Amino acid sequence: MGMDMKRRYEYLVVGSGPGGGTVARELTDAGKSCLIVECGSRLRKTGLLNVAPKAFLDERKRVPLSDGRILFGQSRVLGGGSYVAMGNAATPPQRILDEWGIDLSDELAWARKMLKVVPMPEKFMGQATKRINQAAASLGWDMKPTPKSVDFSKCRRCGLCMFGCPTGAKWTSLEFVDDAIARGAELLLETKVTRILHTNGKVTAVKAVHKGKEIEIGAANIIRQPVHSQHLLSCRTRNCRLAKGWQATFSRPPMVITPKWG
Repeated sequence: MGMDMKRRYEYLVVGSGPGGGTVARELTDAGKSCLIVECGSRLRKTGLLNVAPKAFLDERKRVPLSDGRILFGQSRVLGGGSYVAMGNAATPPQRILDEWGIDLSDELAWARKMLKVVPMPEKFMGQATKRINQAAASLGWDMKPTPKSVDFSKCRRCGLCMFGCPTGAKWTSLEFVDDAIARGAELLLETKVTRILHTNGKVTAVKAVHKGKEIEIGAANIIRQPVHSQHLLSCRTRNCRLAKGWQATFSRPPMVITPKWG
């Protein structure tokens, strides 16, 4: 696995998507010891046949569907959701931020810079999009180009954004993960965290399954992205005291929500 199983990490980051990748990069930049645990693997080849079985099927190789029969991917790959996203980077509506009394102007500016967000050029818009824009203009609506975390000088309009982006035009959190590794972070792939362990209300370790074998990894702090985290915060951990409930960290976007223990 390429890691010391007896080592106790200062920070254990579960997931390597935009949230996990960002946190790992920031932690290692601050000189913290960090282990990134990802249930998927690093895909070396792009395209439908190479990406879809690992990113969109569940652990039993089934197509996950909602109650309304809507397909949703699991993103079980290094890079998480960013690897299979379309590169859209829309800013939350200001009226929502105002309603919540949150000022994220500095954080959003940082995110746009780091993710290299630019408006989609008109020449990359399809005919349907252009017709919608024309219809909206006729009604007096001002349609804005979609903000994209894409380097359009590399984009060849292949339509494979969801399958790894073969030209590397689309930003993914792999960039941040690799930056973190270069700064000393460790990476454990094909490992699913199943349980948070605690003693006297303090997190001590996690239980995980690595390639079919159960392992235990010691950590003083555990950072978990909010998506798919319910199984970690279920009855198995309800005896662990939440002194201040959920802690939301807005220091740098994307926002990372973690349980604050103790």
